[in-house]
Amino acid sequence: MKHPVVYFKRFQPWDYTSILIYALISAAIFLNTVDLLNWGNRAEYLLMYTIGTHLFIYFLNYKSLRNFSVFIAWLIIGIIHFIFYTQLHLDSSLEMTKGHSATGLRNTVIFLVIFQILRITSLKVQKQEFVAVSRSRHDLFDEREVNILDVIIFIIYFTSWIELLFI
Repeated sequence: MKHPVVYFKRFQPWDYTSILIYALISAAIFLNTVDLLNWGNRAEYLLMYTIGTHLFIYFLNYKSLRNFSVFIAWLIIGIIHFIFYTQLHLDSSLEMTKGHSATGLRNTVIFLVIFQILRITSLKVQKQEFVAVSRSRHDLFDEREVNILDVIIFIIYFTSWIELLFI
């Protein structure tokens, strides 16, 4: 079934599951970062969390993010990330060799916007949604072969990710 570029549908079971799991992980990372849990190196856990977030969104939720109901939920998470970032970016104990471990938190909303721009570009140019690049050359969810525009979109998304992570 073809959808318009912007559409709102009910959450699917995966959407509830992914957001619930993500919320639990986020709560644990937050508690560790503010020293309520003592897992060791707070900066490393926070960095892994921020990197993992953007990979998780692209590889496991790209199909869900086509639904603007889900997109808005992740946008709210991105805004929470930014608020969390504003509270943490001056904490020198979270500094690492190549920058601050909280830097990725400020980028979640930006990556969600980049995702939608790339999605709309794919719809306009190839008249179909882009899919995640995989080793098998076939998409897991849409069951179609990955094409050159999908690869270009992947390169643009990840080049942006790397650039913003180290700014």
